[in-house]
Amino acid sequence: MPPRPAASASRGGHTIVSYAPRIQRLRPLVSVRATIDREQRLLVLELVLARRLIEHSTDGVFARDILRRGLRAALPAGDLAELAPLFAELERSETRPPPDASPAYRTFLGAQERCEQQLPSSLLRLENAGRDEAASLRVTLALRRAPEGGGD
Repeated sequence: MPPRPAASASRGGHTIVSYAPRIQRLRPLVSVRATIDREQRLLVLELVLARRLIEHSTDGVFARDILRRGLRAALPAGDLAELAPLFAELERSETRPPPDASPAYRTFLGAQERCEQQLPSSLLRLENAGRDEAASLRVTLALRRAPEGGGD
């Protein structure tokens, strides 16, 4: 069952909706914000996962699941195939990336600071930030929209 919106705000004709995990202990460790346009189309998905959740020996599976499900739900169909390797990597439970790991998976595991992947209809960025207890992984998915009116 998807998370329920925790709050929303309007800015410049767009609405920003914040979501909170249903599991109470995960709420301080996960932040999800979606920016949608007037037609209720997703423009940007921002997901922040605390590194201590990603690296947790048992709860780390939730970080993998949240990222995998969030991206699958938000990505246009044409972009899904491009991230199939990342989705397969997120199914594994290793704590260190194998030599052939994708840049996105290396970033998820904290072995790489940042990566960006241009997809057919969107841009995916993963970035590690902060230190110690404040360390986190910020995942941003920005969708490109076709110009209004179908332009020639």
